[in-house]
Amino acid sequence: MLSLITMADASGPEVDQGALLRYLAEMMWFPTAWLADYIQWESIDAHSAKATLRHAGLTVSAVLHFNEDGLVAQVTAERYRDENGKPALRRWSGRAKDYREVDGMRIPMKVEVVWHLESGDFSYFRAEITEIEYNI
Repeated sequence: MLSLITMADASGPEVDQGALLRYLAEMMWFPTAWLADYIQWESIDAHSAKATLRHAGLTVSAVLHFNEDGLVAQVTAERYRDENGKPALRRWSGRAKDYREVDGMRIPMKVEVVWHLESGDFSYFRAEITEIEYNI
């Protein structure tokens, strides 16, 4: 039934860029993925690093900001967003907190995703992980 109604229909390099950036940010829930050879790391300062991911001819970068425990507190990037039917490059971030150990990895249990717009911050997604299981 749901396949009869189109909820979204987007494609193209801007959509691909957004999806790849989201994947990069969501690696905080499976941190061993950050060890992949298709990610290049560049130190910025004592509390941040730039991650550049290359895949299928597409390159995206995000800055990871670390807290005093060395855990990712925020991921920031320039990401495409649809504005009046046209792609617009805007600052985007994901904030992570409430880290807990799961299967030997420390992962955030709470996240918030925000567009940083000229009109102000727009928080459009908040989530709390209540249960997670890894296929180890």
